[in-house]
Amino acid sequence: MKWYMKNLLFLAFWVFSPIWIFAAGPIDYFEVIPDKESAGVWEALDLTINAVDKNGEIVTDYTGDILVFSESDPKAEFPNDLAENSYSFTAVNEWTVKFENAVVFSNKWVQDIYVYDLDDDSILGLAEINISEEEK
Repeated sequence: MKWYMKNLLFLAFWVFSPIWIFAAGPIDYFEVIPDKESAGVWEALDLTINAVDKNGEIVTDYTGDILVFSESDPKAEFPNDLAENSYSFTAVNEWTVKFENAVVFSNKWVQDIYVYDLDDDSILGLAEINISEEEK
């Protein structure tokens, strides 16, 4: 009977505890958010990257390394913070990082930005931006 009560109390604590409701799970993917859906050639775009769990919540303890690149425009320019197209999340980032005036595309058309976890390439994110020939 004692074992039953102990497990019942644990279950009640777990179900009614507000902690598990707000806790994010392990990272599932990256949200890659450019500040615009379209831009001109050579126009600098802001880029925000969030580490997200399967419920769409920001993972509050992700401190991994990421790889950021454009497959559609190998000559795309990224900021100095993305030296060698990599970046390390730290607790200071609060698990979201914003690069201002970060990405510049040199080619028109639909361009992409990929973000991969360096330790697990099944964790990724993708953004697509329409780049027009007009320089802005």
